[in-house]
Parts: sequence; structure tokens; C-alpha cells
Amino acid sequence: MLKKVSSAMNEELKQLIDSGKHFGQAGSIDFFQTYFLWEAEKNLKCGGTAIMMQYINVLYSGMTSAAVGGIFGKIHAIFIAWRANIRVGDMQRAVPGLYKKLDAGECHVLMSLAMRSLQILQRMHISLFRSGLKHDLEMAYTAINEKEWLELSSKGLAQSEIELCYAGRLRLLAEGLLLEIHRGKIFMISNPDDVERRIKLFADHNRGSTDREISQLVARLYRTIGRIDEAHEVACRAGNVDQMNKSTV
Repeated sequence: MLKKVSSAMNEELKQLIDSGKHFGQAGSIDFFQTYFLWEAEKNLKCGGTAIMMQYINVLYSGMTSAAVGGIFGKIHAIFIAWRANIRVGDMQRAVPGLYKKLDAGECHVLMSLAMRSLQILQRMHISLFRSGLKHDLEMAYTAINEKEWLELSSKGLAQSEIELCYAGRLRLLAEGLLLEIHRGKIFMISNPDDVERRIKLFADHNRGSTDREISQLVARLYRTIGRIDEAHEVACRAGNVDQMNKSTV
């Protein structure tokens, strides 16, 4: 039987992540590994990806938190990224056509993992693994765009630049990630000015939201265009310590 982590445990994981508690015995990574990793591995053998995706998301949150530290933090981040990308490889081997079977949010997690891994490798002057990560990034971004089109067409939705569907919001954030690594000369895009304009428009319009998901999205969008003060302000208003910590660099 394939199942996701229970809602109560999901809530506990969210609280650990939002509070920035990732490491040690009281952290989100150890919590997941203790209670759910065995189930994630068992389900993956049957083609179930939901719980393994949750584990990768937990590792990703820890990786990005560690990466804002000094040299030792970045070394720790590389180790976590290595663990997370091994799990991505496990899923790709277990589930052919993986990106088509994941939802938009899961594709975005994998894209974010590939992008941040590339950033960390560049900052540490490590050239290994970059081509594979760029391929994963492109596959995930393409899948997000496809899922946005499917969501709009299946529901008969229309959207504007300030009112986006679920997959549309993730596509905008994905473009923000590409903008970041474009500026770092890791992955080039053709329309950086237009991406920044659309991010500013959406984020400025939604910066007053107290919804957890929207406020986290807006804080992350502001970070992609270098508006760190605004990102911190939004995260503070939503009480998201994890995003607050990431908005201090």
C-alpha cells in the first residue's frame, strides 16, 4: 500500500522546517530518517515516490540552510546535496518518465535541488557533476511548464501576471531560480529583464499575504532578485524562521 506521511507528522515536519531546526537529534532530517525513511525506500520499490519526495524536500531545506554559513557550512551543504541527489537518482531508476509522474510542486523541489547544488559547487570551485545537474534542472523546468498548461486547460482557468494558478506560481519561482544562476553565469537565459519585472510585479502585489505558502513564495521570489530586506520582512510577518534566516545573506 502506497501512502504519504500522516498529516500529524507532516505538521511536525513543517514546524521543524519553518523554525529552522534541521540538524541534530531534534532536527527535521533526523526526525524523517528515524520514522519514515524505511517506508520511503519500501514504497519506492513499488513505484511510489511521495514519501521519498518528502525526504528530498527535507534534505533540500537543510542544504540551503547550511549553505548560508561559512566554509564549513558549505562543506556540510555539499554533503547533504550529495545525499539528496543520490535519492533523486534512485527515483529516476525506479520510475521511468519520473518528471511526468510528479506534480508541479515535486518537480519544483527537484529543480531547486539541482539549481542550489550547482550554486554550491560553483562557490566551492568544484566542476564535477555539473552537466548531470543541468540536465535535471532542464527536465524539471520543462515539466513545470507542461503542468501549468495542463492545469489551465483542464480547469478552464485564465491568469494574469499578479494572479497565477498553482503551477503558474511555481513556474514564476522556477524562472527566478534560473535568473539567479544566469547572473552567476552558471546557466544562461534569454529574457532576464522580463523575468525580474514579472517577479517584482507578483511579489509586490502579494507581499501582504499571511498565508504560509504565499508568504514563503514571496520571500523566495524577493531573494531571487536580490531584495533581501523585503524577503526578510515578509518572512518575519509570517513567522517563518527558516525563511528569515535565509534572508539575512
